Parts: sequence; C-alpha cells; structure tokens
Amino acid sequence: MKISKTARFAPKLIQSRRLPAWFILGWVSFVLGQSPVRAEEKPTYMAIFLDGKKVGHSIRTRQTAGDRVITTEEMNFTVYRAAQITRLYTKETHLESTDGKPLGFEMIQDTGGGLQKRSGVIRPNGQMEVTIEIGGTKQTILLNYPPGALMNEGLQLLQKAKGLAEGVEFEAVVFRPDMLETTGGVLSMTVKGGPKKEIDLLGKKVQAYETSTLLRIPLPFQEQVQTIRTVNYCDENLEPLKILVPFGDKMLELIACEKELALRPEDIFDFLSLMTIACPAALPPAGTASAITYEISILSPDKIHIPSDDNQIVEPLDDKRLLLTVRPVVPPADVPFPYTGTDPTILEALKPTEYLQSNDPKILEMARAAVGSTTDAAKAARQIEAFVKGYIKDQNFSIGYASAREVAESRQGDCSEHAVLTAALCRAVGIPARLVSGLVYVENLAGQKNVFGGHAWAEAYIGGVWTGLDATRAPQGYGPGHIALARGNGNPTDFINLTSVFGSFKIEKVTVLPPLPTTDKKTPDQTPAAPK
Repeated sequence: MKISKTARFAPKLIQSRRLPAWFILGWVSFVLGQSPVRAEEKPTYMAIFLDGKKVGHSIRTRQTAGDRVITTEEMNFTVYRAAQITRLYTKETHLESTDGKPLGFEMIQDTGGGLQKRSGVIRPNGQMEVTIEIGGTKQTILLNYPPGALMNEGLQLLQKAKGLAEGVEFEAVVFRPDMLETTGGVLSMTVKGGPKKEIDLLGKKVQAYETSTLLRIPLPFQEQVQTIRTVNYCDENLEPLKILVPFGDKMLELIACEKELALRPEDIFDFLSLMTIACPAALPPAGTASAITYEISILSPDKIHIPSDDNQIVEPLDDKRLLLTVRPVVPPADVPFPYTGTDPTILEALKPTEYLQSNDPKILEMARAAVGSTTDAAKAARQIEAFVKGYIKDQNFSIGYASAREVAESRQGDCSEHAVLTAALCRAVGIPARLVSGLVYVENLAGQKNVFGGHAWAEAYIGGVWTGLDATRAPQGYGPGHIALARGNGNPTDFINLTSVFGSFKIEKVTVLPPLPTTDKKTPDQTPAAPK
C-alpha cells in the first residue's frame, strides 16, 4: 500500500530517566487489539495487572445496528514514575458488517501531551479516506485498504469458524491503524488452540479455552521481524477471560472482573524499575572518554537485537555474550546544507511527519533562528541542539509524549520532547534527522546508583555519517554513555522490539578508553568519522 507523502507517522520515544508512558499504553492496546471482542451490548470489564499491581483497566463492548457491528476497546493506565503521575487513555472503535467486512475505524489517544485522533472510512471500491488530527493540525488522505486484512468482528468470526479445539491452527492478517507506515497497516498472526484448563480469575476458578497467538511485525529500521507471543483464555462464546502479554522480563495480566474492581483506584507501581540496567562500575563524566566497551551477557533464551551503526559496533563473543563498543563519530566540517543527495533512506529522513512537523511555519521560524547565518551542517546541528536545550524551560514529566509543534507551543517536556523538536528543526533546514531510543548512563536514578535508564535522542546525517544529538545533555550531548537499542522514522511500532530487549541482558564489564588528543576539529569524547 502506497502512503501519501503527507501521511507519515513518527515514533513516540522513551522518557529520559522515566519509563515511556506512551509505550506502556500503546504496547498493551496493540496486543490486546488482536483479541476478538465478544461482549454483546453489555460491556466487559478487565483489570490490568503488572507484577501483581493493578495499573489500569479496559472496557470492551460489541453492539449491533442492523447489518453493522461496532466493537470498542477503551483502556486507561495510571503510570507512576519516581513520584510523577501520567494518566493515559486510548479508545479504538471498529465498524464492520455483520459478516466481518471492514467499514471504518477510529483511534483516540491521550498520552498527556495532547489528544490524537485517527479515523477512516472504507469505501466499497477498497479506498480508505483517513483523517489525522494531532498537534493542532488536521489532514485527510486517500489510501487503499489492505486486501484481506481483518478487523475485530472479522477476526472473531474466523476464530469461531475454526473452533476452539486443542491443536487447531490458522493464519490471519489483521489491520492496525497505527502501523500504516511501518507495515502498510497490517500484521500477520498465527493462532493455535491449546487445552481446556482451569484458570484463576482473581480467586475464582473457571474452565477456559486456551489459545496462543504469535504476532509477526516487520521492523524496517531494525531490519528484522519482531515476534510477540501472547496467551489468551476465553469461554465457549469467545468471551475474553484472561490475556497474558509479555513485557520485558515481566508479564501483564488482563483479567475479566466486575465493574467495581476494574474501576477501583490503581496501585502505586513505579514503572521506572522496568527500564533500568545496572552498570558494574561508575563511568567518568561526560566528555572525558573517547569510547566505552561493554561486555554483555544475554539472559533471554531468545536472541536480542542491538544495532550496529556509525556510533556503536556489536560483536558476538559467543552464543550468550556480546561486545558492544560505543565510539561517537564527529561529522566532517564544511558540509553544506540542505542535503542534495539522492539516497532514498536519507531523503525519507527529511520529510515532515505526524509528530515532526518540519514544514510548520512556527517550526521553520525556530529552525532559522537556531542556525542563523551558519552554512556548515555540523555547526548548524549543534546550534539546534543548544537551542532546544535552552528553549524547553519546563521539565514536566507528566507529559507522556508531545509532537514538535506542541513542544514549540508549550516549551515543556522530557527527553522525547527534546528529541522530536531537535529532529524537526534539523529537517526544517534540510539536515536529515531521525530519532533513537535506548539507554543512557546516570550516576543516581531514584535512589539507584550507577545505572542505565531509558532515554531518547536524535541523530543528524552529515557528511555520510549519523551523528548523535542529545539536547537534554547539551553542551556535552551524545557520548559513549549512550547505548542505542532502536531507531525509527515514523511509527511507534518501530520500537516494539524494545520490549524484548529490556530485561534480556546484563552488562558484566565496562572498559573506558581515554580521550584522544584534541584538535580544533575534535572534542575529547568523539573520534573522527571514517572517510566515505
């Protein structure tokens, strides 16, 4: 499916020193959205637990009106992050015919940074009119609905036709409005029937049919296909009873319950603990090392993906150990901008997106003010990094995620807000930019000493290399204490693989390389880019 140049989606990234609020909500709604809804008229309530703590709830409904079926999933999360609270909400509605033909959809999300809405009407000829509202802007585009992709009622009918017997197995393709750019709006799944067994529903023992689901999600930026395994339990009417969703090294449980229990206040669970990794030794201050090597042990039985790029190299030591070397590059001097090359990947990193509104008048004005009369791309990028550092005045951690345009208006946010504004300003002046999520070293994080916490930053493409820009840490910015785990250019699903990485490895040893002799073209914590 071809997507209009104006219909691009940008990733929502990890908060500096905080678990990404948007990511928790998006991850669960993404997986739960693949489970058939069978609540006829009367809502089904589910409480959401993580590590035994209630962190949210969902309300699921199915209504019929003539020859049409409307299924709705509402989800609420309360995220505590080092005494800061973010309340998250999403609502997804599917409109289908009674025989499972897709007719339309709507997705509303509120991650604390503003209300986002995507809606679509599917015409009889297979075209889909999609309207996107975010950051105070609205656009309508015409796409082709992916042939054969099922929505909720269609998936439920397929499941009913195949039955619930143990050993039954079938394939399906399902539609996801939040995956238009990454996969054309679809993902594939394998559903396999398991045994009928007794399960515990908050102290109540019931008999349930087990099905396991394997979701396959292409991640172009990671050049891999992410697989997600979930376990679902339902009754003979396909009424959902319990859903198990992996989240790092823990398990989210969605359990059917009475309305009163589902809507009771959430427990206090500090999500910060989920996205930290211990460092075996204290690292030196930023700017005092040219590179750092990390010996990593893999704890997961499955393989994990840590990317190699211009700034870090990953080498296998054996089946369960990796050697990661982070050595930031310095872009060459005297590279003009805007970029005039023809590489399609780099050109993609120049386009405005849903969250990187680089063609917005205010963003363009800010970008010109940041670079001034500079004609050197590397200097311009550093000036943008410094500009963003000074521009965002309020480090308000109650915001889950905001677009560059919203940050430009509010002047508040955490690392993801710094990252989206940095990337948007770079694109606005013709410097290709993308967003990166991963880890950054901190000496003290909510009482934890010498740890790596979830973080987001930007990269700019200058003179043949991607150079890191971290406005939250300017003027030192990006350094060897940063570990990139994923990159993206348009959709939150670019970062789904993070859930399989966090909690799946341990840093056993670090080796710090001293700074190189400085020149007028280098800084102590960086090494020159290799000739291209």
